[in-house]
Amino acid sequence: MKHFIGSLLRRNLFTPLLGIIAFLAVVITPLVIAVVDSSFYGDQGASDYRYEYQFKSLNRLENVIAIANRRGDYVAPSAPMYLDLDIEKVRPIDFASQTVFISGTIRGVWSEDSLGKESIAPKISFASARLGKIKASEDLMADLVIDGLLQDDFYSYEPVLLQQKSGRNGKYWVGEYAFSGNYSFAPRLLDYPVDSQKIDIKVFHDLMPSYRLKLAPTKKNLKDLNAQKSVSNYRISDFKSSPSFFSAPFFKGLGDVVVDGKTGAFGSNGESLRELEKAYFSNEVGPFSVASWTLTLKRQLSTTWLRFVFPVSLLLVSLVVASYIPKEHVEVRLAIPPTVLLSLVFLQQGALTDVPDLGQPMLLDYYYLLAYVATLAAFVEFIIASHFLADERQAIPLTFTRVSRVGTMFVAAFGAPLIWVLGFLSSRLGGY
Repeated sequence: MKHFIGSLLRRNLFTPLLGIIAFLAVVITPLVIAVVDSSFYGDQGASDYRYEYQFKSLNRLENVIAIANRRGDYVAPSAPMYLDLDIEKVRPIDFASQTVFISGTIRGVWSEDSLGKESIAPKISFASARLGKIKASEDLMADLVIDGLLQDDFYSYEPVLLQQKSGRNGKYWVGEYAFSGNYSFAPRLLDYPVDSQKIDIKVFHDLMPSYRLKLAPTKKNLKDLNAQKSVSNYRISDFKSSPSFFSAPFFKGLGDVVVDGKTGAFGSNGESLRELEKAYFSNEVGPFSVASWTLTLKRQLSTTWLRFVFPVSLLLVSLVVASYIPKEHVEVRLAIPPTVLLSLVFLQQGALTDVPDLGQPMLLDYYYLLAYVATLAAFVEFIIASHFLADERQAIPLTFTRVSRVGTMFVAAFGAPLIWVLGFLSSRLGGY
């Protein structure tokens, strides 16, 4: 090692090599730290599992539990309560509070067959006894809960309609409520500023568990949406309903029965039935049927390109143009890279003012990191070129200048698309 260092010193290569090592350390260190930090993010292990059940399979399980608990008077609901969600207005997302203002109407249709008779709970509690007094003729919409809709000063849930009608199968009721308020959700900003936000709107009955009332959302798609199609920098790209579900601790046997429709899990094995019942009654009353819809907002590409990509690309192109300034004006050439570097710093800080601190780099941070590297490389190229003013045919500075120009132009033209394509692939492979 001593002879190696001595050889570098004799050839005047020690300082350039040390500079290259320091440059690589400055560039690679943020990437390594980002990888280490990202290993602490992701799924933190949710306590409840989402069972997207089949209506008949869940009814079958609840009937078996009722028989095992000697609830001979229990009659399972033979039809769900159908819910139709219409969104009329969506305001810009408030990333600081992680909320978005939503207003619209929710409409429900139910009949006598939508209510299950009696309780199947292992123990008769005050809550389960109270549920037995609720009748189909009551306003079942009044006790619906829109999970995530904050009950603050902007909250509103007001009745609009309640009618009893008659059909071929007897009487049924139609109820409609208007709602509005700030909806709380967890924004995904790792792909910022080409991110898309998925807002899961979940509705359940506050009193009646699934064996008394099951909810089913009507099928929705984007053309059914009554709201405006653009929300500030985002556009509404999708609006669809999801299968009904209930939440309970994960138990494979319960999923086999209510999701896959298997019956062997409780056919003749009493122990298996007790395990299923324990998983089903994770709380005293039982699980609640949940109807859900997903509203997807995607950031508009034109806004992203003009506000975040174009200024950076213009600065990098200016570096390439500056490399053609005559070498006699070396002071002017050397003043341009620091100016570009400071401009990039201010641009990055301004681009992140509306985004909360994630504690993890976003795609925009990687884009600016690439721009910083290109700027520093151009600065080094200008310095090297300034030492060879007398002879422009020197091979080393000429080659370095060409490489620097091509690299900077590549980052200016393809840096953002490349990083966002890699980020898209990474997020899909990571399951985000």
